[in-house]
Amino acid sequence: QGLLVLASNQSAVECVAARSGDSLWDLKIAGPARWGAFHEDHLLIGTDSQLLCVGASNGELLWQQKTTSGLPGFAEFQVVDDRVYLREDSRKLACVSAQTGTTIWSFTPTEGTILPHTFFSSHHTALRTKQRGKFIVLDGDGRLRFEVALTNEPWDHVPVALDSHRLAMVADARTIQLMDLNDGKQVWSYATL
Repeated sequence: QGLLVLASNQSAVECVAARSGDSLWDLKIAGPARWGAFHEDHLLIGTDSQLLCVGASNGELLWQQKTTSGLPGFAEFQVVDDRVYLREDSRKLACVSAQTGTTIWSFTPTEGTILPHTFFSSHHTALRTKQRGKFIVLDGDGRLRFEVALTNEPWDHVPVALDSHRLAMVADARTIQLMDLNDGKQVWSYATL
């Protein structure tokens, strides 16, 4: 289709062909659009209160998800394989099928709120909580693998996967850690001077 540009305001999103500047389609949304990504020949669009899937060529609405409360609260959208991950407010993570829009799984910690910079992959989801700081890892199907208490500072950046089971993260202003996501054990830690 070539490069597309999305322009949005509080009530609509318009898709524009980047080469010609021609408007391809427009769609009413609870906007503005905060995130967009391609999945096959569909365009996924995230707003503060909606996740939509539209035909990239014609703007036809295929499915949509809304926040549980109907109020703004969606953040941290990410597509991995055929799934869309997102955070709702500070208490819930969701994994949604990019094809159908159905919720595959959701997770709410037993205590504390979810801090920003959640790590999503097809094998694991890793997150930090506030108030009783914990490092929590979920398997690809949303089941809790483990949780461990942490006293470190919140992540300033999303952790980086070295492979499907090891995650590098900034533990504090001076320390990088490599964690094994199978058992939650630290593989190594490096502190700068």
